[in-house]
Amino acid sequence: MSCDGVFTRFHQKSPPNIEQVLTENKTENIKELENYTIEILYVKENRIVAEIYTKEILDIADLPFVSYMDTPLKAQLFPDVQLREGLKCLNIEKLHGLNITGKGVKVAIVDFGFEGYEDLLGTELPEKVTVKSFRGDGDITGGGEIHGTGCAEIVHDVAPDAELYLVNYDGYTYQLGVLVLPYLISEEVDIVSHSAGSTAGLFDGTDYSCQIIDDAWYKHGILWVNAAGNSAQRHWEGIFNDVDDDGYHEFLVGELGQTFCADKGELVVLHLSWNETWGYAAQDYDLYILNSSGGVVTGSVNPQAGPFGHIPFEGVGFLAPYTDCFYIVITKYNATKPVHFELYSWYHELLEKVENSSLCVEATAFGSIAAGAVGCRDCLTLEPYSSRGPTNDGRLKPDYVGPDCVSTCAYYPYAFCGTSAATPHVAGAFALQLSCIKKSHPGQKDNEYGYGLPNFGG
Repeated sequence: MSCDGVFTRFHQKSPPNIEQVLTENKTENIKELENYTIEILYVKENRIVAEIYTKEILDIADLPFVSYMDTPLKAQLFPDVQLREGLKCLNIEKLHGLNITGKGVKVAIVDFGFEGYEDLLGTELPEKVTVKSFRGDGDITGGGEIHGTGCAEIVHDVAPDAELYLVNYDGYTYQLGVLVLPYLISEEVDIVSHSAGSTAGLFDGTDYSCQIIDDAWYKHGILWVNAAGNSAQRHWEGIFNDVDDDGYHEFLVGELGQTFCADKGELVVLHLSWNETWGYAAQDYDLYILNSSGGVVTGSVNPQAGPFGHIPFEGVGFLAPYTDCFYIVITKYNATKPVHFELYSWYHELLEKVENSSLCVEATAFGSIAAGAVGCRDCLTLEPYSSRGPTNDGRLKPDYVGPDCVSTCAYYPYAFCGTSAATPHVAGAFALQLSCIKKSHPGQKDNEYGYGLPNFGG
């Protein structure tokens, strides 16, 4: 397996591809090249990729305006060993050797975008995939999002003969229930790999997105593998605490603000939710962001007065106006009892973090397989950001862990890290299990590793 470079294309039955670097990209130089038995494939600035018959390569190399020529072999760009770091963790090479490769299993990667997937068909992805967009604009790339493409590559690595569906949506929960799930049912999809999740809800398996996942599994037999989340260092939870009765929550004794630091221009997103009936919230709390001098930067003051439509949620999203360490302040506007808060920061670590119960909403569903992340180097070390259980109703989560920080063409030259990368490993492993009709026999489960790595090759 390998990745196409920007200027390469592979033809097994054609003359070799040659990348040429010209001293200048002039029209007369291009015309002179066309005098040879050559097919120019790409021209960008002073670089050309062309099919050239071997007997003419040396003649073209001697042209005065050709400064460099090379054969852009794919394996040199991205060797096989780099794309398979995660497979050793799952112990599935034995299954591949027995021709257990996911054949006959339909796996849907449900994501936000699949930029560049067409360039990988027949190499890092199957020759044929089924694509379906539920975005408002119908753009399967999601406006240039590569996340789903990387996930699809991993599923294909683990279960190379599984039939893949690339399905994207705008990220709204209702789309999963109204559009995505009915489509998956109609296509008789077996497994979903969903490396996304929400950070506002009850986190006890009763949220709307959890109901969708439960319907998928319990009513239609679709196994839903969901990322646990990357929030272990960006999560806090606790009961409203106001010792001096001044209306401000005290994160610690005498400490009114939870701290995070951000550089100027960085996007800051914070979600605060609490344990009230969603849609009928009557305990009114507000959220403010202060700078290090105590000035208000922004805030969220949604009403919670009991009528239908009032939700136990406050959230802010803003660009940091300057580099600073900011304070998160929770105030009681009109509440008669303390509540249990869940606070998530999307991008910035919190000073007073709580690693436990840092799962995304979808990972708490009764019908989901929640996937945490371990490093692919030793296949043992839990990533510090990998979200932990338990759920807010006390169930052990995640269910399994998968390797992350692996190589993909979509993210090349960077590693693809996070539970987003772990999830398709676990989904692919279950595709192998389903394809050989072999039942897993898990061991002891906990709130960090779940049952550990899916091991179907032992």
